[in-house]
Amino acid sequence: MKEMKESKSKLPFAKWIKRFGFAGFMFFFIKGLLWLIVPALLIWLGFSW
Repeated sequence: MKEMKESKSKLPFAKWIKRFGFAGFMFFFIKGLLWLIVPALLIWLGFSW
């Protein structure tokens, strides 16, 4: 019985870890794409310092 209660109490924690993992992945994925797209876009538009 104790094992059942412990596994149920850890379930919401695991759910939050998965959410933060997905959110973290999406953040760095989008950030990485922007690091590639923005300089290429600036070069393509002919922006110079």
